[in-house]
Amino acid sequence: MKKLIVVLLLIPLFMNAQENKFKIKEDAINHFAAGFIVGGGAQMILYQHTGSKFWSFVGGNIAGLSAGILKESIDTNFSKRDLRHTILGSLSATITVRLIIGKSILKKDCTMAQLFEAELYE
Repeated sequence: MKKLIVVLLLIPLFMNAQENKFKIKEDAINHFAAGFIVGGGAQMILYQHTGSKFWSFVGGNIAGLSAGILKESIDTNFSKRDLRHTILGSLSATITVRLIIGKSILKKDCTMAQLFEAELYE
């Protein structure tokens, strides 16, 4: 069922990409990736320390937002679009990690090596 939903969500992207209407700038990809790494990493660290699914979710998103604001304040011009991409990356990561936590793969005392091992052998 999950695979079907993913495929249905990706079909419009491929249709637009074939028409050359859907172009993603490399800068947007970099901001999304940075938000994904910061938000997801912060959420996993917070969950391992607190054990709270809710506060680790909120903290991961705040970390991604903070990273985006910090990066944009360092730039010469503040770009709302770049900040939006960073926040979307952070939100995507925290939702993904929340789903992993919901399956109880990630335990409070779980190390990163055990997490990746659990993912590989499922």
